[in-house]
Amino acid sequence: MSSACGTSDVGQVILMQRWLWIALTSALACGCSGGAGAQRVSWVTPSSANVPRDTSPLTRSVVDSKDALAVLAQRDRTTEDRALDGSRQAADVLTYLGIEPGMNVVELAAGSGYFAELIARTVGPDGRLFAENPPALVASHGIEEAWMRRLQRPVSARIVRLDQELDKPLPTHAIDLVYVSDDLGDLAAEGVPPGDAATSAWNALRSGGRLVVVERAQADGAPRVESVQAMTASGFRLVNEGRFFHDGQHVALTFTKP
Repeated sequence: MSSACGTSDVGQVILMQRWLWIALTSALACGCSGGAGAQRVSWVTPSSANVPRDTSPLTRSVVDSKDALAVLAQRDRTTEDRALDGSRQAADVLTYLGIEPGMNVVELAAGSGYFAELIARTVGPDGRLFAENPPALVASHGIEEAWMRRLQRPVSARIVRLDQELDKPLPTHAIDLVYVSDDLGDLAAEGVPPGDAATSAWNALRSGGRLVVVERAQADGAPRVESVQAMTASGFRLVNEGRFFHDGQHVALTFTKP
């Protein structure tokens, strides 16, 4: 009886050891691969490798929305503006921005207002566009007259003109979208640090609001490290890179305010 029981106990011990060995090797294998629930790193550019993303990281093409095309087709637009639509990829940009009627939008460094007017048309009578132009930029580019003519058009009643530097707080809050169509590198060359734009945008945006910056890309199409860092240092999360520009020399960066 005792001999049989001893043999049975030894067999159970051997089976237990085998089970423990299988469990241990399985755990080690899961640890090496990250486990079934581990997140895979799939960032597409070195400049944003450590930036958390909430949506698909890359947009290579845009299917123009009916709303964007309808805005461009409005009959009261000037011939001069229509001539710019193709080279500026206006339909693609408006579609990518995803502006809806009733939104409150800020455009930093609005220039002579080509995109400002398109955004004003898109937000409709219930929305607003706050167009900020640093006086120094307006003067250095000689666009004051063109900007004034733009503001005199009926559709510009939806535009709130802001003449101030980008490091000044915006006189509005709970903004849905902040758009920067001027290259951040060019702004820096004009004495406007990219971080100033990030700070202004952060303070004006509502939680969940977006900051979209269009700038020159690196040779491989990726955004510049300095641009990404300037935005994320303020707390923004990079969620998309729009590489749909035909010239291959520009990229749209979309950030969100958590």
